[in-house]
Amino acid sequence: MESVSLTLAEGHECTVVTETAEDQPPPGCAFTIERVPSRRRRLALVRSCDVVHSNGASLALFAYAKLAGKPFVWTHQGYQLVSIDGLGWAEGEPAPLTPIASLRFHLPRLGIRRGTYEALKLGLRRAVGFAADRNVAITNWVAQRQPLPRQMVIYNPFSLARFKEAASSPLAPRYDFLFVGRLVTEKGVRTLLRALAVLNGMPGRQPASLLIVGDGPHRGPLETEVAALNLGSQVHFAGKKVGQELIDTIPLGKIAVVPSEWEEPMGGVALELMAAGRPIIVSERGGLAECVARGGWTFPNGDHEALAKLMGALLDDLELRQSRAAEARRVVEHFDETGLVGQYLKMYAEITRKAGA
Repeated sequence: MESVSLTLAEGHECTVVTETAEDQPPPGCAFTIERVPSRRRRLALVRSCDVVHSNGASLALFAYAKLAGKPFVWTHQGYQLVSIDGLGWAEGEPAPLTPIASLRFHLPRLGIRRGTYEALKLGLRRAVGFAADRNVAITNWVAQRQPLPRQMVIYNPFSLARFKEAASSPLAPRYDFLFVGRLVTEKGVRTLLRALAVLNGMPGRQPASLLIVGDGPHRGPLETEVAALNLGSQVHFAGKKVGQELIDTIPLGKIAVVPSEWEEPMGGVALELMAAGRPIIVSERGGLAECVARGGWTFPNGDHEALAKLMGALLDDLELRQSRAAEARRVVEHFDETGLVGQYLKMYAEITRKAGA
């Protein structure tokens, strides 16, 4: 979300309001950043602007926008209007993504007091969604999950140009498969490890290898899983990589896998890996498959047996791996960040004209 906000803000006259108290501004930052402003300052900021845009779950400026008579735009990065947890994922497992089912699921876990509070928050979020001047869903998948009035789809504008450098890297892959992402339960690394174990257990196969790039609270359990599956010599945890170090690491993997078990709202990492020229496998339910389209391959979420078969097919067949390269490049161009930012600018202009009419 920070990367998307930076892409939207760069080169435009705007103020970014954040609840982060202290941090270094982005290099060459030309826009204004307001950190934890007071109520009086928030109202002044809203009164001085043309449109208020909340990128994510925050409603911090909605009341101020209404008080000042300013258009309010809300970009939905997840499922905050249909579930208590906002993700459809709780305690390491899928959770319901409809309001009533979500309430029934979470109330026994949260207790009456906390559950009632969270239910009221969900109701407030839904009310704001129906009151917003424009709702933006980051994929058609999200739009279908939480249908709202005055809603349109604009994909998140990720900066993909630097990842294209990796596509022409002279480095030869050292690992058969590559995962990039946070090490949390919903990202499906457990599914990937089990698929790798199945693949390597097939008769007559040379053991395939996996490079895991990223870090997170689930790293310890994943390392335990690697040991239990006897994959210690085939799996390497590289830790978190950012910037040029990440660009230099991606070419070390031959085939990228984004195996999320939950319904990813979009597929930013998948697009980055495609821009880097990696053949890619993603889970089919959620925004990942929508973003990858015909530029990659899909498997049912959480089905490690199906994933193992697909991994083996791609690993064994160079022609198959290369068969969707041209389509993948077309998909990446469709997600050009300049064009996507332009869609936001067009929408801003439209709603401010209406507000001034």
